Amino acid sequence: MAAFAGVLLLTSILAAALVVRGAPALERRVAADLQAGQAELTNSKALLAAGAQKSNLQDIANARHHIAAARRDFQQARGELDWSGSLLAAHLTPVGADFLRPRVDSAAGITNLGLALCDALDQVADIDQVMVDPKGAPGTGAAKLLAAIKVIEPKSKVLVDRLNTAKAELSSVDPTVLSAAQRSALKTASEQLKTALTDAQNLRDFLPVLLEILGAAGPRSYLIEQVNPAELRAGGGFIGSYTLLSAERGIVKIAKSGGIESVDYPRPFSGEAGYVAPPATLMEFIGNKSWVLGDSNFFPDFPTSARWAETFSKKELGVKPDGVISLDPTAIAAVLNVTGPIQIPAYNVTVSGATFAEDVFQREAPSSVNYTEKKKFLSAVAAPLVERVTALPASRWPALITALGDATRTRHLQVYFDSHAAQKQMVAYGWSGTVNPRSGGDFMMEVESNFGATKANHFIQRSYDVQLSVVNQQLVHHMTVTLKNTTPPGLEGGRHYRTYVRLYVPGEATGISTSGLKTDDYPNTDAPAGLRLIDGWTQVNVDWRTGLGVMQLGFQYSTPWHADDKGQHSIYWQKQPGTESDAIHVTWSESGHAYSAAGDLGQDRSIVLTSAGVSIAPAEAGSSHLPSLAL
Repeated sequence: MAAFAGVLLLTSILAAALVVRGAPALERRVAADLQAGQAELTNSKALLAAGAQKSNLQDIANARHHIAAARRDFQQARGELDWSGSLLAAHLTPVGADFLRPRVDSAAGITNLGLALCDALDQVADIDQVMVDPKGAPGTGAAKLLAAIKVIEPKSKVLVDRLNTAKAELSSVDPTVLSAAQRSALKTASEQLKTALTDAQNLRDFLPVLLEILGAAGPRSYLIEQVNPAELRAGGGFIGSYTLLSAERGIVKIAKSGGIESVDYPRPFSGEAGYVAPPATLMEFIGNKSWVLGDSNFFPDFPTSARWAETFSKKELGVKPDGVISLDPTAIAAVLNVTGPIQIPAYNVTVSGATFAEDVFQREAPSSVNYTEKKKFLSAVAAPLVERVTALPASRWPALITALGDATRTRHLQVYFDSHAAQKQMVAYGWSGTVNPRSGGDFMMEVESNFGATKANHFIQRSYDVQLSVVNQQLVHHMTVTLKNTTPPGLEGGRHYRTYVRLYVPGEATGISTSGLKTDDYPNTDAPAGLRLIDGWTQVNVDWRTGLGVMQLGFQYSTPWHADDKGQHSIYWQKQPGTESDAIHVTWSESGHAYSAAGDLGQDRSIVLTSAGVSIAPAEAGSSHLPSLAL
């Protein structure tokens, strides 16, 4: 966590040797103290990292010894400088003092920086020790974590204060008295300290969210949507089963769990009691039947879908949850990689992260398996999984948070909380599933919803070809989406992929045209603020002679060319939840040259266009990174 304790004092005091006896010796002593302090800090950081990773208290204890040694070195250096400042000032002319003082002050700033970093690392050691061995924290699992967080939270605030002090001391160093190499070191130190401070601030802000989620302020309930990406929907997949969790004072329990058919059916018809009118386009799939929980994730914007899920939960389950979590088998597999394999006695199987996603599909897809029994499998997994997660030792929670963070980044997990503070942090960390998370600039998101009642998405191969060019200060987009259906015979629902397709583009897009799509019978007018919707229906059938069905969808539109001060135009490309790493290829035609780049849509991407070429890079949806609980 500590960023820098470097020695900038090399030549800055040498000039004093010309006019003051003993200055060379002083310089050597101070430089030696600073170098020793830096070495001790480096050792302490390595030990803290090892201690947190291996849950080794001895490493943390040894780190404390190195921090104490570093503090002594920096204090000794500061003492030498305080003494030398007074001594030299008495012997120097005003001109000499003007020359020497900024150099001595800069050296003093570095010693103060070292002392502030020692204070910060002391807090890190305290936090790590509580996480590794939360002695005195009552309960087990999540309850013990809750108690540990209450101890850590004030320490995280002190940590931020200490790093802010270090930042102020670093800024007191006068770069004009430094050599080019020293100025470079100063810049590196500033960047590293900025990163450390951001991490500490994220931790400080995240801990109250965890307290809220774990029910520290009172009972909370959460709806867990177990979605099936083999039957893709805008929100990641059909909600095949659900779990209601309760959390109070760190005690997490399953209140209710089951297949979605047990609460969705029978669906009321229009005009009957309990009927809820669906979004217009959904009527093309369900006709005059009621909208229900299983179809609530119709919207690609997860907060919107989650609020509807809460409404249906109250209606169908009798519980108004305080939040909604949507996860697919890939996300559950990520959790299993942390917990380890879990036995499911009801099915006489052991589930593990390596095979879970495919196991779930094989259990849910074949038509030979009873529909109701299929939906019970994930419910059967839910109880022992929650039990194992809540029993994890506190030292394993950082690994769990990392795994969940990866699942969120790849859009296999989405989270929504009613609590404004908690939801604000989910948005900041990129966990919220909000459409167009950066709210501006060029943007696109292709979304498919399988309304053919098949599991075709397990076999769909999807690829994107995007061609871009500028005409009259308008960026012309040509996107071709190629869908290959390789569903084998014998699968439930058949070998067709009937999908409702949406492409979200900036609201200022013009010149819109499509190919390969059937127009809605019931037009969809829903689009998040600032965006425009291009949509329609298509169906990809497998040719029984070749075992393959292929469909190409075309989209064309133009957006204003918005180059930044570097002459770059960026497009934020958002990944649909539940999809995998679909191949993408981008061609950029500019000033008679054609540039290309290839990659995948395994996560949100940023396409950057310049006069010299095109690049595809990971796009971070959030402004911050979810912090580890052990620093």
